Amino acid sequence: MITISIPLEITTPNKRYAPVGKCIYCGEVPFSDEHIIPFALAGDAAILPAASCKHCAKITGKIEHKIFRNMIGNTRIKLGAPTRRPKDRPKEIKVRVGKWAGGSVESPGSITPTGTITIDASNVPLLYPALKFPRMGCLLGRDPDWDVSYDVTMLQNIDEIRGALGNSANALQSEMIYPFEFAQALAKIAHSYAVAELGLDGFRPFLTDLILGKTPYKVSHALHWIGSEPTIAPVEASVCTLAYEKFDQIDHLKRPVMVKLRIFPCLPTPTYQVLVGEW
Repeated sequence: MITISIPLEITTPNKRYAPVGKCIYCGEVPFSDEHIIPFALAGDAAILPAASCKHCAKITGKIEHKIFRNMIGNTRIKLGAPTRRPKDRPKEIKVRVGKWAGGSVESPGSITPTGTITIDASNVPLLYPALKFPRMGCLLGRDPDWDVSYDVTMLQNIDEIRGALGNSANALQSEMIYPFEFAQALAKIAHSYAVAELGLDGFRPFLTDLILGKTPYKVSHALHWIGSEPTIAPVEASVCTLAYEKFDQIDHLKRPVMVKLRIFPCLPTPTYQVLVGEW
């Protein structure tokens, strides 16, 4: 059973960094400030002023909309995550439901979809798709074009699901999962955090093409730079944690800059390792 503490405490650095003065993704004249951690997770907790041009802001905005509105929007509502339009936050939510074929929530088999139901937003059950990636390909010498497998663990509260579904169904289906865009979102957070801490000239970036969608649309290309730690860290009351470290060498890579980040550590979620560049 997954239990959480609500409301969550935002423990990310409440900090406004020095202005950059040019886009941290393409180098053009900046148009707006950049939220290092998306507003949808941590509000204005960590801001990098004058750091994104209009074109790149549109690209990263689409990525974040797909992840934080579509993929984990209901999780954000459940956890009381920030929103720019609190009055527009829905009072009712449609969720996809189904029946376990020959199983139950405790002993799942396959799910047969039975449609959608509408539930009160205050009673939305916890259902978070935790993506766990293998070790990043660049450390293993893995060809970016090779297919890569990854795991998705549905973090859920069984009693909440039973209470919300009643007799209409016994299974809750998650929204669409977007592993490539999720990796892009991780890359964007890690890259902007590294710029804030080290400066735009403090490292040679590896991730801007991935963030801007200039790499092939394959999960394996995104996971060339991104991986998960093998074990799950203890749960803590936070929405996102960030840290960076500079190394002289990791395997065959010299002077790598690694950012570790974790989304919703209030749940048993993976810690991601993101290789942002070379110092």
